[in-house]
Amino acid sequence: MKITQRKRNKEIIYIQLNDLAFLNSTDENIPASIYLKAFGQGNRQINDDNRFKYLEFTEPEEVKYLKSLDFILNYNEFNNLSAEDIEKIEMKIVSKLNDIAKKYNSLDAEGRRKNAELVSQHEKLKYLLDNLEMIYLKKVNGDDILLPIVYKKK
Repeated sequence: MKITQRKRNKEIIYIQLNDLAFLNSTDENIPASIYLKAFGQGNRQINDDNRFKYLEFTEPEEVKYLKSLDFILNYNEFNNLSAEDIEKIEMKIVSKLNDIAKKYNSLDAEGRRKNAELVSQHEKLKYLLDNLEMIYLKKVNGDDILLPIVYKKK
């Protein structure tokens, strides 16, 4: 999950380590500054103890890039939605996932090779859906959502 906030007239984005790990597994070109902050020289271990912790990014290029990743859930967009609204969004995503799967499955081996981005699109949408479902369940169950300590709920 990512959260944007303005601090001293500067836009900041917080992003969970879990999302950075997923981003690293995609075909996205990650800016070096983000990669180094997230993973250092490859020595950061992301596991169950820290995967929901947040990193703060303040450089305008980093913020712009991370905001553009539509497969990483944006807390600011979903926080005030009702469970019913989230269900509707989930159904739209499921429909898109099914469309991608149908298209991919209808292709022959050469077509699949030429349309490999369909697999990436499917993985990203599935990731978004899984995270949306987590938010949905927290809303339905009344559970708190883990936020960065420095983030102030509005």
